[in-house]
Amino acid sequence: RVAALVEPFVPFDDGTVDAELYYPRANHRTVGDCDLPAVYPQEHIVIAWLQSLPAEWGNYVSMLLFFSLGVLVWLIPLERITADIESPQKWQDIRWWATVLIALQLLIYMVF
Repeated sequence: RVAALVEPFVPFDDGTVDAELYYPRANHRTVGDCDLPAVYPQEHIVIAWLQSLPAEWGNYVSMLLFFSLGVLVWLIPLERITADIESPQKWQDIRWWATVLIALQLLIYMVF
């Protein structure tokens, strides 16, 4: 099995691959060149469940985490951000910059 993982990647004629050879099983983990059994008996159940979820759910979870980060950014008091600035300007509030970047990242996740 380990030798199959280090062989050159050769897809079938239709572009697919043999999943058993190129993707680890849910009840095993690959560490370096070793194919080891799952550490905990329930671990393969969780991994199999995660692998059964649609791929879009990863995007939804990422979007939720970015949105949560955007909310957490606004929980930082302005006084802590502008403590070293004598007369802070609106553009020096880093929360606005973070919000714009988070919004751009969310837009990327929504499109793709």
